Amino acid sequence: MGKGRAPRCDSGQVRRGAWSDEESETLRTFIQLNGHHNWRSIPELAGLKRCGKSCRLRWINYLRPGIKRGNFTKEEEETIIHLQQALGNKWSKIASHLPGRTDNDIKNVWNTRLKKRLMKSISSTNQISSVSYSSSSLVSSEVINSEKRDQEVKTEEILVEDMACVFEVKAPQSLEFLFQDDQIPQPPVSKPHPREIHKQSDHESCDRMVEAVLDDYSEWLNYLDNQTF
Repeated sequence: MGKGRAPRCDSGQVRRGAWSDEESETLRTFIQLNGHHNWRSIPELAGLKRCGKSCRLRWINYLRPGIKRGNFTKEEEETIIHLQQALGNKWSKIASHLPGRTDNDIKNVWNTRLKKRLMKSISSTNQISSVSYSSSSLVSSEVINSEKRDQEVKTEEILVEDMACVFEVKAPQSLEFLFQDDQIPQPPVSKPHPREIHKQSDHESCDRMVEAVLDDYSEWLNYLDNQTF
């Protein structure tokens, strides 16, 4: 087997934990004089019992010149929120857009403040949208019901007008005219001649008068049945 890549840190030879002021000053002085071309070799060359990764993070986040400390401005926070939504948790790329801010500080301010603020803002927006949707739905339902009632009233009016037109075509005379007392033909009543009354007995006269009335009444009913009102 070929030789593998040497491990970054030998746990038996490096120190872990917080950096001392002496270690920080040693690393600063070495990098200012020699640069930081190869972080793996820096601990040995600088005489530090630290891992190359630990030296890199110490320099980038605490020792390099131009690091800004203190609270983030409102503009910086808005930039972090915008870039985090666009790039995700790529803190080094986000830090490149904020001169003087380290990726570690940006990550910390995102996790402790900005993420919670963004989630709270989204929750409030969703609640407002839900209330607005409920209100608009209620108004829409009322408008639809009102329009439906108006349409039903208009439909009833149209039906009544159509029925009236049909009735006027089939029955030119109005109901009031048809059912006036003077428009209904009265059954004819035949009156016997006075001479015939004297010639006949009272009983026979009554029978004949009744029969005549019944015949006339039947003819009157037939006449009404044949009429079209």
